[in-house]
Amino acid sequence: SIYLQHFLGSLFCIPSLLRIGDPHVASSLAICGLLSEMGWELQDMIEILTVRAFYKDGKKTFPDAIVVILLIHHSLASGLGIPMILYYRNNRNLHWLCFDLQFAAGLALAIGEITKLLDISKPKQLYAFKALNFIALITMVWTRVIHWTYNTTALFITFYNDRAWR
Repeated sequence: SIYLQHFLGSLFCIPSLLRIGDPHVASSLAICGLLSEMGWELQDMIEILTVRAFYKDGKKTFPDAIVVILLIHHSLASGLGIPMILYYRNNRNLHWLCFDLQFAAGLALAIGEITKLLDISKPKQLYAFKALNFIALITMVWTRVIHWTYNTTALFITFYNDRAWR
């Protein structure tokens, strides 16, 4: 379900990114993608905290370091999502960020599961393993470094121009 949620959340952004249809509808769909991610993150944190609190091996399943990392990770989308929706819902850089982050996560998770099924002692499957992981690497570098830097810089410039620091 995690892959499906990430892929579907990213697909909601496509009409805005490709400027398909009514811009207001496209923007609303992209916001649905962002809200989908926020809902997933909230559900994931509730699950983690429930396992920690009520299961015998909860602390072993989710050690303190993992909980802290996931709290920080999940708080970014959850904490920034609503203000961005309220003030910048039509900003295509926000829609690109939502698409990039969700699509890359869905793709990387799916590729990770597929590669677990490969027998790398067989040359063809080793080649498939390398090719799939290369695709995942290129996707991550593009969406989580190059395009992320461009989109966040554009958003920071927008915040500056809007004097949104007040």
